Amino acid sequence: ERLRRNEEISLLECLQFADKRDLVLRDPKLCDLLGISTKRGRSILKRAEALRNNLTHSQPDLVAKSTWEEIIETATEIERMLEASDSEVGKMVASEERRRDQAFFPESP
Repeated sequence: ERLRRNEEISLLECLQFADKRDLVLRDPKLCDLLGISTKRGRSILKRAEALRNNLTHSQPDLVAKSTWEEIIETATEIERMLEASDSEVGKMVASEERRRDQAFFPESP
């Protein structure tokens, strides 16, 4: 749809959930940043993918293959991972802003 309207689209936006999961799990530094092992991350993200699919495809029973406790645990884990990611992005932005400020306003000797 974006291509039809001549809007920009990134490669990342074209990836499936499973592709993004696999990219995250292949990067040990990213797993460490998110506070997950590869095994734990795979479990969390597979459950998140299943929940996403059930929500997207309007399944009448969200807990057909799990429990509400598992869904809540999955949502909590995803929220924790997103907070860790947001925190790191915030640090990167602050660092870049400091670098840019120093380039434009170098300290006098």
